[in-house]
This record gives sequence, structure tokens and C-alpha cells, in this order.
Amino acid sequence: MTAMDSFDRFWNEFQAKFSRAPVWLPGAPMQLGDIGVIDRRGYIRQANLTEDFNIQFEQQASDASPEYYVSSSHARSQDFDATTSTPDAFGAVVQLAASMQVSFSASDAFVVRANQVQSVRIKNVLAVEREIQSTPDVSAYWKRDWIYVQEVVTAQPCIMLVSAASGGNATIKAEVSGALVSFAQLLNAGAALSLGANAAIDQYMLSSERTALMWRGRWLRRRGFQDRDRDDEGGTPEDNEDAEEYPYEDFDDPSLFGRDVPPT
Repeated sequence: MTAMDSFDRFWNEFQAKFSRAPVWLPGAPMQLGDIGVIDRRGYIRQANLTEDFNIQFEQQASDASPEYYVSSSHARSQDFDATTSTPDAFGAVVQLAASMQVSFSASDAFVVRANQVQSVRIKNVLAVEREIQSTPDVSAYWKRDWIYVQEVVTAQPCIMLVSAASGGNATIKAEVSGALVSFAQLLNAGAALSLGANAAIDQYMLSSERTALMWRGRWLRRRGFQDRDRDDEGGTPEDNEDAEEYPYEDFDDPSLFGRDVPPT
């Protein structure tokens, strides 16, 4: 398989599990109303609806789960409690870290673990998009490939690992604190996380701070928009009518992550 075919598989399974796109690259900053482009570097922020265009929007909580522990079809994970070693020659007893061990049987398989999940979305999407279209200083500047963040899901703490190949594996360690010994307890308590022994890991993110994990975006329609007299993109009169009234659509095109970086 090509790298892009493999990424498509990852993207599609992630969407099937969460009904949202992964923040890519994992750990990249993202907030509601951000505007960006996508290429092989990931999502690159360009501006923000409010900060740069003075477009205000209403926010409301969305329907993400309060926590996630999800593995793709080619990933497995297991927790191990902290233990104490037997005394060494000097009589010292060492506390061994609690850990989460992950193994992968294919490339671009993933494990996501997230607690204290918060999700927020733009409530008045159509009003925002009408303002983008009707404000000359905004519409004249707006690029066709721009994608704005319509929903963002954050978590604290948050773990995400993506494999580079079959046979990938990793150990995530949680620093022992007080009487807590289980990995789940330590994770919930905000213990420091670190990546231990690992192999064939493509991307990972370990954070005890609040971090963007998933998102939904909107961009200009690929069909119908400004194609009133053309049919070379497979557009139909119905497409054009929809594009006139609803010029934006949900973003779902992982092929952009394979694009070359545009020249500066």
C-alpha cells in the first residue's frame, strides 16, 4: 500500500469510531473558529474567525463522550499496575511505574485514551457562513481551500498513538503518586506520562494538560460552487442550487494530507 492509502484507512476508521477527524499532527493546537489549510505537515492555522475577521459566533456544548478508550481493529492495549521490586544488594526497594502497553498488527492503527473530555461547537453555523459570504472584506480574502473549525474536542489527560508498521509497540509510563498504583487511577489524577520502550510508532501524543484531540471542519463546496455553467466536475443544477443557498459543506478529504507544501 502507498502511504496515502494507509493514511486513508486510518482516517476512515477514526471517523467511523468517533464521527470526527483526528487533530493531525497529534498535539497540534486548535481552537473553535480557527481557519487553516491542510498539506503533508497537517492542519496549518492561518487565521481565526473572531480574532482576524471580527465574525462572532455562538458556542454550545456538543455530543462527545465524557471519556474515550478506543483501539482500532489492528491495535491492542493493556494496563499494568505499579509494583515494588525486591530489595537490591543495598536493600533499596524501587517503585516500578504503572504502565499501558500497546501493540499494533498493521500500519496506521491507533489507540486513543482521553478523560475529562469537553466538546464545543459553533451553534449558528449558517449565520456565520452567510456573514463570510456577505462581508466584502472577508469574502474577497477567503481562500477556496480554507477550512474553519466548527467543533473541537479537547481532553485532559490525553493519549494517542499511531503505528508506522505492523509489529509496532509502545509502553506508556505513569509516574507513581502517593498510594495510587493503577495506570487508570494515575491517569485520572493527572500523573506525568512518558513514552518508554517503543518501536515503529509513527505519531504519538501524551499530555496531562488539556489538549485538542478531534475536530469537525467546514469549507467551500467542492461541487456546484461557482460552476453554474459548467459540468466538468460532475455538477448538476441541483448542486448549483444547493451551493447558492449553502455554499459550505463538512470537510472530509484526507487526500489533502498528502499534498506538497505550497511555496512561500
